[in-house]
Amino acid sequence: MNPQQCREAVVYAAHKIYERQMVNTNEGNVSVCYDGRVYITPSQVCKELLTPEMIVVTDLEGKQLEGTGKASSELLLHLEVYRCRPDVHSVVHTHSPFATAFAIARKPIETKAYTEMIYFYDKIPVAAYGAPGTPAITADVGRVLKMSDVFLLANHGAVAVGKDATDAYLKAESMESLAKTLTINRIIGGEAPLSDEELEFMYRQRKEKLGLGRVE
Repeated sequence: MNPQQCREAVVYAAHKIYERQMVNTNEGNVSVCYDGRVYITPSQVCKELLTPEMIVVTDLEGKQLEGTGKASSELLLHLEVYRCRPDVHSVVHTHSPFATAFAIARKPIETKAYTEMIYFYDKIPVAAYGAPGTPAITADVGRVLKMSDVFLLANHGAVAVGKDATDAYLKAESMESLAKTLTINRIIGGEAPLSDEELEFMYRQRKEKLGLGRVE
């Protein structure tokens, strides 16, 4: 990818999370990491209004290289993801309502009944609380990234990582859909859980087809 493509990829994902009502005017951030540079949404700019020219560029230490605006206040979170997971090239952080409700409750998104949830994610973990915009928010990121490409930030929001901005955005959207479905399910009376044998079959499928183990 060239620099312009990186900027456009960030804008695309930022527009999508706004369109899908996964952020409000000031919430959320998106970045792409390529060739030692991080392209990230600026602080305090509505995602719907972003253009490629507005994207801020930093190095992997957080030093701003390009852009007249200020990098997102969650730049440290993004840098920590890239440090912990060299295979990741994009981070999408949202405040999507249903996933964020789980985050505020400090409850992982998990189920013994929803087959798609079990197959693709098993459990979406919660990273320990750290104040937004401070180094403390990164303290538990390494742990949860070892388990999952999607996770919750306690009392804050949701994060998805991927090979590119579209991949990360789609995972963020998937996480929100799962959280919404499980919330509605619990409102109407709760789960009809799979049997132990049925669960083990799903875990075997997850391992054999996706190469993924259980999330602790």
